[in-house]
Amino acid sequence: MPSRDQEVDVYDGEAKEVLIFVDGIGVKKQSESRASSKSAIAEDDAKNASSRVNSNIVLLEKKEGDFEYITSAIDKKGEELLPLSEIVSRHVIKEYGNEEEPLKVVAISDGASAIRTMLLAVFGVVIVIILDWYHLCKKVREFIRQDCKK
Repeated sequence: MPSRDQEVDVYDGEAKEVLIFVDGIGVKKQSESRASSKSAIAEDDAKNASSRVNSNIVLLEKKEGDFEYITSAIDKKGEELLPLSEIVSRHVIKEYGNEEEPLKVVAISDGASAIRTMLLAVFGVVIVIILDWYHLCKKVREFIRQDCKK
């Protein structure tokens, strides 16, 4: 794994960072068979409501500036066949393994703890994480609501 620079000035327009976008996708698990009536469909949905398949997708910036989509394969139960952190590590090494300068890695994410844990497993150190626009707006609205209640 190439070395990482933990000091990243995200406001420096001249600095060259390696961007990594990470997001989790959770979908309702599909049932084993299709129901024909509306009541059977509603009952089937209720059974599977708590059963979710979660997967993460990563966009890794390459040297040329384009992005590579990375995700892991899952089995029929929704479990990862190979941890995404291992797959992303291999892609980072393949793309940046010969770099002499430490990488300035910046992740843009929703800030979920599972994603932070995955990034720590990939890079071995805490990297700079910028909250994505949707979740930033959501947080600001929450703070404003709390402040307005006082």
